[in-house]
Amino acid sequence: MSPKTTPFSALKLKRLIKAPMARVFAAWTTPEDMLQWFGPGPWKVTTAKLELRPGGSWQVCFHSDSENRNVEIYGVYREVKPNTRLVFTWNSDNPQMNLGETVVTVDLADASGSTEVCITHEGFPAEPIRERHSLGWQNCCDNLEKLLAKNGARP
Repeated sequence: MSPKTTPFSALKLKRLIKAPMARVFAAWTTPEDMLQWFGPGPWKVTTAKLELRPGGSWQVCFHSDSENRNVEIYGVYREVKPNTRLVFTWNSDNPQMNLGETVVTVDLADASGSTEVCITHEGFPAEPIRERHSLGWQNCCDNLEKLLAKNGARP
């Protein structure tokens, strides 16, 4: 059985965000917003660069003060559907994760003025790595909720 077909190879996370779909999409696609919410737990985003188009690249740098190190995460957009869907590859320069390329799909759906965010992250080679990313995505969603609660009305 290949890593792509193992029971632990994908994670799926759903979260209801109290903000319109366009605002949630903007948070995923605006470097200034990503600096405020995309880092999981103690990791903070110090730079974010995006070419928001199919085939365009994206890159963020995470920094951990406690570990005193940076980790680069990068990939290519496979699909960009404004306000509803993003699909992108996910690579890391962190040798401790031994991850290889994975794929993230973010689907947004209207929920009576709020937005249901569904994140699917596929291609994990082992369950512990998937679980670590699951916690990271949960932290990121917590941060996203806080950011949009502060200024969710901003288009």
